[in-house]
Amino acid sequence: MTDNQSVGAELIGLAVAGVGVVGTLGATVAAQWAGFRGKRLDAEIQRDQHAEQRLQSRMEQQHEQKQSAYSAFNTAARNYRMYLHHCVIELERGGQPDRDGLEAARESYREIYAQAQMVIPDRVLEVSAELDRCLANTYRVIHNTVDRTEAERLDKLHRWLDGPVLEAVWLLRQVLREDLGVTSESPDLHVKVAALASARAEQFDTGAGGPICRLQRNIGT
Repeated sequence: MTDNQSVGAELIGLAVAGVGVVGTLGATVAAQWAGFRGKRLDAEIQRDQHAEQRLQSRMEQQHEQKQSAYSAFNTAARNYRMYLHHCVIELERGGQPDRDGLEAARESYREIYAQAQMVIPDRVLEVSAELDRCLANTYRVIHNTVDRTEAERLDKLHRWLDGPVLEAVWLLRQVLREDLGVTSESPDLHVKVAALASARAEQFDTGAGGPICRLQRNIGT
């Protein structure tokens, strides 16, 4: 082998060795880069999972709070209507209604209703506002009838509380359950609310309040 051939062989050897070193370094760098990328992806996945868990937790907490508020509102409305009903029964019997119990039920209802108004959607508010007018007008009549026992007026109030008002309380429960996703939406809600408003107008525009009441307009809480 000549000197030139020897030098050429050495250069080729160095080149091959260089390629091997570069390949080894490249593989190492590629492996490190892949490892870093994998860790970054894992970290992003974990962050996304934690964010999703926090969001789910907040949604569950909000749902529980709404469920609690709706349960309290439903109970307060039922109790208020029940005390109004008891008062009418006592007046029919010639006795005196439980004023303290009625006032306590009314105040509890008013407080809970005021709180509920901040969270209930328009669909529920439509029903609750009409129910509130029904209850408030009834309270006003009974409040002005505590010392009188006019049979015809009391009989009409009794039928009003056992009919439209009871249905209104049921309708409130229905829309609250709808908003919580417990049951499907009623397609004829507006019709039912309109029928309730019509019944209220008939109840209090035909002398149901009696001569000492003189209801001139609808009232609410």
